Amino acid sequence: MNHSHGRYGRSAGGVVAMVAVVMMVTVCFSAVLSDESSAAAPDYNRYYYDKLDLYDGAEFMRDVYDKMLMITGPEANHTISMSIGGYGIERCQDLACLARTVFIQDHPEYFWLNIYNTDPEQVGDTYRITFLPAEYTSGVSIDTEADKLNAIEEIDRTIEGWGISDTDSDIVKVEKINKGITGLLNKGPSGTDGMAYRNMATAFLSDEHKVVCAGYASSFKYCCDKYNVPCIYVSGQCGGNHAWNNVMIDGKWYMVDPMYNEGTDITDHLLLGSIKSVDHVPSLNILEFPDPVGLFPELSEKGYYQYTIVFKDYDGTVLDTRVYERGDKVEFPRTPSRDGYKFDYWGGKDTEPYLATKDMTFTAVYQGDNGDKGDSSSGCNLVIAGIVLAALSVMAVPLMRYIRP
Repeated sequence: MNHSHGRYGRSAGGVVAMVAVVMMVTVCFSAVLSDESSAAAPDYNRYYYDKLDLYDGAEFMRDVYDKMLMITGPEANHTISMSIGGYGIERCQDLACLARTVFIQDHPEYFWLNIYNTDPEQVGDTYRITFLPAEYTSGVSIDTEADKLNAIEEIDRTIEGWGISDTDSDIVKVEKINKGITGLLNKGPSGTDGMAYRNMATAFLSDEHKVVCAGYASSFKYCCDKYNVPCIYVSGQCGGNHAWNNVMIDGKWYMVDPMYNEGTDITDHLLLGSIKSVDHVPSLNILEFPDPVGLFPELSEKGYYQYTIVFKDYDGTVLDTRVYERGDKVEFPRTPSRDGYKFDYWGGKDTEPYLATKDMTFTAVYQGDNGDKGDSSSGCNLVIAGIVLAALSVMAVPLMRYIRP
């Protein structure tokens, strides 16, 4: 029997088997990571619910929130009951106020539930909240479950007419939502209290579509929720009580103020970073509850439409860094110098005009007296390429032992 290829055959088979095992382990490990990532994915319809643990009294507030979530329709006044426990009636009132506030910020689809106008009472050791009828402006009437379902259908039809697709990227979805919201809604009377001008149904279904900032922010969140774009409703201060949204794009949070986007420039407050949104200070605006650290997400420093332009010298030294708005003309810094060379041009983009359309790096290119370029990167690249080829050659020798016939 000829055993001349036995050693190499067994070795090659072992290599193949080992490769197969590694591939299987990799696939299984990737699947586990994917499952864990999916399981850990946050639900932005309960963003503030998950933040209640930052407060004392979280258990009571979660009880209020959960029971509000179980209310199904607007036919009659709805009453929910919670045990007072050791809190006391006044503390229960404060906790219930916070729970109602974060509930409607998480769930704008409960527009038919009036969280601003309630009738609380104590019955023995029980704290009860009765929600009174919702308020709308002219042209809106939602009194029954059928009215509610019809209202949701009409709102959804309006949004679907904006040309948003489930296959669009999140940035495209946000841009279309912003355009739709600013094109449909109108600013209501400033300083309006009560629910009527804060309500999403008023925003979409009323005769004039007039709402205040809360109506804009709740409508924007509802649209983002509909198309699975991470978004939260944010209340706070901006020259007075105000409301806006934070949106996550590519893992970073940005600020959107849809009410301030209404007008000639609908992108003026679209996807801003912390640099340009310092006038928007988030807060739940409830005096009894100072905002805890970690309640609101940290915004990206740069806005989504801001780009960093870096200018480097031939040796990689950073000469200047600038931030530009999208489409702005890039202004080059002072011409650098290098001993024995003359500055030639800024390398990094082949044609003018030099407009900020993405993060870019420009590197100074020099020319010597002999006409040679002063850019040393090409020589370095050749050296690196030679090292890589030499290494591959050395590795190829033992590998051939296992694969030769």
